[in-house]
Amino acid sequence: IVTIADGAGGKDTIETGDGNDSITIADELQAETVTVNGGNDTDTLVFGTDAISHTNDLVISNIEIVGNQDDGIEWFGGSVNVTNALVWNVGDDGIDTDQGWKGTLDNFVVITVAGHSFELDGPEGSANGSHTIKNGTVVASDVANLIFSRDLINTDGNSQVSLENIHITGIGATQQINRTVDNPLISFTNVTLNVDSASLGNYIADASAKSGISAATTANATGKANISAFTWTWAANAGKTAGL
Repeated sequence: IVTIADGAGGKDTIETGDGNDSITIADELQAETVTVNGGNDTDTLVFGTDAISHTNDLVISNIEIVGNQDDGIEWFGGSVNVTNALVWNVGDDGIDTDQGWKGTLDNFVVITVAGHSFELDGPEGSANGSHTIKNGTVVASDVANLIFSRDLINTDGNSQVSLENIHITGIGATQQINRTVDNPLISFTNVTLNVDSASLGNYIADASAKSGISAATTANATGKANISAFTWTWAANAGKTAGL
């Protein structure tokens, strides 16, 4: 039903039950390209509504995406849940959601992507649904190596997403959260930016302040990724998660 390629040291496992059971991909998955919807997208991980035709839940755990030319992880609808995901230095968006995805991303790290750290699109046509992104840490730029993400959080006017316990650091002067006012279906809960509190409004494109968004240093942020879940990754061994 699902093909997973380029596993790390043979540690990947696929546990499948009957058509009503969940599928869990566990242990470390370090991949160049894994497609879980039969498509031809160049994203590293692509999830679609046809990923598992007879399964209620798909859970993907412990993933590292490094240096892909397009997005890190992209969902096209469906309800795939992902935990413990790290995206580093991809050529476009870090986390990309489309077509009314109804799952949860829980415990994640996004490091210096070339596109949007988050590209969170709204439903299309009859595909409707909201998703949750929580417990994450984002490094928005690497000044020493001149790597800057396009912005902090990018959403549409009809996006439906709950953003919870997310800390963003390494913020450049022109990087912003693009929309907080005109879409009540986007919620922010304990989203913190590593900037001076007096300048927080400079990083929110359409408001001087927004409930649920505040300034905090990385050391003092109360909502962020559990970095201990990523000790096995290339990024951790390269020192990219140190201090997060």
